[in-house]
Formats: sequence, structure tokens, C-alpha cells
Amino acid sequence: MKEKTNDLRINGMGTASGGRYDRVDINGVSGVNGDLECQDFNANGKVKINGAIRSGTVYVEGLSTVKGNVQAQRINIHGKMEIEGDVTFQEIRVDGKTRVSGRASGEEADIRGNFHVEGDCDAEVFSLQGGFTVGGLLNAGKIEIHIHDGCQAKEIGGEHIRVRKIAHGPKFWGALLPFGHYLTTDSVEGDDIHLEYTKARVVRGNNVTIGPGCEIDLVEYRGQYRLDQGAKVGESRQL
Repeated sequence: MKEKTNDLRINGMGTASGGRYDRVDINGVSGVNGDLECQDFNANGKVKINGAIRSGTVYVEGLSTVKGNVQAQRINIHGKMEIEGDVTFQEIRVDGKTRVSGRASGEEADIRGNFHVEGDCDAEVFSLQGGFTVGGLLNAGKIEIHIHDGCQAKEIGGEHIRVRKIAHGPKFWGALLPFGHYLTTDSVEGDDIHLEYTKARVVRGNNVTIGPGCEIDLVEYRGQYRLDQGAKVGESRQL
């Protein structure tokens, strides 16, 4: 027999204790002391969780701070979320800013804004329009990055890697973007690689395209290699 759990609702200002709940709804300036385990977690306003969250879904509007790990099947962030631990997900969608002090791992990450991960970031699909920082390895089967802000990772690895300056719109929009917005990384390694406005020490792959704005020390490729006249490559060699 399934154990029955109650809902937790906070409106306005207040605090509550952690525990097991069916649904958690927090609205206003509120907090929870202790770990939370629930089916649905919804926060709207300025919310602080002094513990970890384990939930089926996590939905955040406003500013939420979690002093622990976050584990959920689906995470939707509209605003800002700070996670002082690891985040594990099946699907995460960010429209705003998210900071993770640990590592991020899951199936699909769809970011529209800024994504900061101090450790590694692993996903099957990583799609971003905006800026990001990954302190360790960014690893995904498919990586799509549209640069609108500073982008940085220690290393990048994947099967299909595509980095562009803008996502869509007229070509002259590129002139309106700040010149300092690049993807900076020590190395990029994958199967099919297309890079624009990327600064890297080493790029290694099967089919490699080095597009405009790139500054690469070394390119190693096995199949096709294309170099844009607006890119700078110190050395290239076929493996």
C-alpha cells in the first residue's frame, strides 16, 4: 500500500520543515529547513531551501537557493537558481541564470541565458543560447552553442559539436554583438565539429570546420577539414 503524503504550501513570509510531501508550493519570501522529497516542487518569489531537493518536477520563478543537491526528472527555471551541490536531471530548461557549485548530469539541457557549473557537465544533448562556464569537462552527444555572452569550459567532448555566434536573424546582427564574446577552452574533441568564434589550444575530430573568428593553436583531423579565411590556425595535420 502506497504511503499517503501531504502537501506543503507557504504563502507570503514563513518557514517550514523539510520532509516527504506530495506537492510543495512556495510563494513569497519563504524558506524550508531540511531536505525535501516530493512529486512536484514549485517556487515563486525568493525561496531558500536549507537542504537537498529530490522531486519528480522542479519549477522555479524568481530566485531560489538550494543548500544541497537537486535531483529531478524535469527542471524548469524562469529567473535565477543557485544550487550549492550537484544537479541531476532528465531534462533541464533554463530561461535566466543558474549556478551549480558541483556537477551537472542528465539527458537534455536547454539553456536560454547563463549557465555556470563549477564541476563537469554531462548530457546527451546540450543546447545553449547565451553564455556559460563549465569548470571541468563539458561532455554531450550533441552540443549546440549559440554565443550571446562569454562561454568557457576547461574541455569539450562530444559526437556532434556546433558553435555559432548567433542563433538566427539577419547577418548584420553579428556586428551588434560585443567583440569579446567567444567560446574559450583548452580542447575540443568530437566526430563532427563546426566552430565559430572559438579560442582553443587543440581541436581534434573526424570532420572539422574552423569558421570565422576562431583562434586555434592545433587542429588534428581524420576526414574533411575546412578553414575559413577569417580564422587563425597555428598548425593543422591529418591523422
